[in-house]
Amino acid sequence: ESLTALARALRESLAPLGVPLIVNDRVAVAIAAEAEGLHIGQEDGSPAEARAQIRAEMILGLSVTGPADVATVDPAVVDYVGLGPVIASATKADAAPPLGLDGTRAIGATLGLPWVAIGGIGTGNAAAIMATGASGLAVVSAIAAADDPRAAAAGLRAAIQEGRMA
Repeated sequence: ESLTALARALRESLAPLGVPLIVNDRVAVAIAAEAEGLHIGQEDGSPAEARAQIRAEMILGLSVTGPADVATVDPAVVDYVGLGPVIASATKADAAPPLGLDGTRAIGATLGLPWVAIGGIGTGNAAAIMATGASGLAVVSAIAAADDPRAAAAGLRAAIQEGRMA
């Protein structure tokens, strides 16, 4: 219940900004909090089963960690992909081996729907990662571990714009 309450509070804070709340891994929390979306990993069950449980208008994301996962992406079921890790990251200890820029670009080109890069992303490499064809970036440490999270977010935003123009 505390996660649902937190998710509801986040959704209410994000709504005026036009930012959707995507809940990671927890179908029941996403539903109860009326989140705009749900993101699941390869070990979190079938995307089709998750889609059947959530509201039709909810966004559904799926993690892809390598070429073998591409077959699990059905554009009729999944709205976007989280692709990575691009670079090794200490945020997730059990992460798959990093794809690197070339691997990220190659896999991303096969997906047929929008994808966000994840893993080891910071202001120093965000532009290069965006230039692989990513629609966006998913970060944790780059903002949460920063001395000045607001400045870190602004730096990432500038790097994303630079990468989109590359």
